[in-house]
Amino acid sequence: MLVGPAPADLHDVDWSKTPVPGEFCGVPGLVTLDAEGNATATSRTWGAVRIRRGTKVAYGDTDGDQRDEAAVYMGCDDNGSTMNGQLVAAYVVFTHQGNGLAALGAITPQQKSALYITALVGLEFAPGRITAHERWYRQTDAHCCPSGNADTVWTREGDSLTPGAPRVV
Repeated sequence: MLVGPAPADLHDVDWSKTPVPGEFCGVPGLVTLDAEGNATATSRTWGAVRIRRGTKVAYGDTDGDQRDEAAVYMGCDDNGSTMNGQLVAAYVVFTHQGNGLAALGAITPQQKSALYITALVGLEFAPGRITAHERWYRQTDAHCCPSGNADTVWTREGDSLTPGAPRVV
């Protein structure tokens, strides 16, 4: 999905002005965020939601073209409707498509958590794949402290990302 023009180096993208696909949160199409990195939208899954951009951007080359792809951390919550309102976390992955900036898709946690959403705590890029590091809650974990760790390898095939099974570590 093309989102706009791309500079030669994705490290130079102004992420505060870049629309993002909302599909990771069940929101169709592109979402334009405000100056603080937030937008309200209607999710097909949860109804009224807030989509927000985090401060984390990870870079690495997955297609061997000597140019980094970029993964921007995103969150989706119920806009404060409940105390534990976070609904999903994701990294939206961007690449070059000709002279354009294209979204490949969203990396979301694959390890299911007993109580709260599973967190994404980092990514590692390698040729043809991105490994997502996840923190998940076990049944006895306190709200502050997920104790489960898992890795999910996402395979890049052309312009799509496919998750493997999470591996508990």
